[in-house]
Amino acid sequence: MQDLLEACNEALYRFTGTEERVNRRQVYNDIRFIESEQGRLIPLERIKDGRRIYYRYADRDFSIKKQAINESKANQPRETLSILNRFKGVLQFEWREVLLARIDSAFQ
Repeated sequence: MQDLLEACNEALYRFTGTEERVNRRQVYNDIRFIESEQGRLIPLERIKDGRRIYYRYADRDFSIKKQAINESKANQPRETLSILNRFKGVLQFEWREVLLARIDSAFQ
């Protein structure tokens, strides 16, 4: 858990540049979530080594990128695109074009 906390906090610092930190409870809640139905039922193994417990995917070839998304999750970007398209031509939303192009290329 300590190694996982350190890795999370280091990544958080690199991403945000702030000293904001996650705590054990947050990590345990995240682990519980990814194993739940809402978190895609991702099976994890817990490997005990003395007092330490290590976590890894039960399937070593697992990748979140290989997981298919369900229809409701696939519809969320479509709905977002539909809402953003309502702001076409509004000066304050010129950033919308760049975002729409990125979303469109990501979801094809």
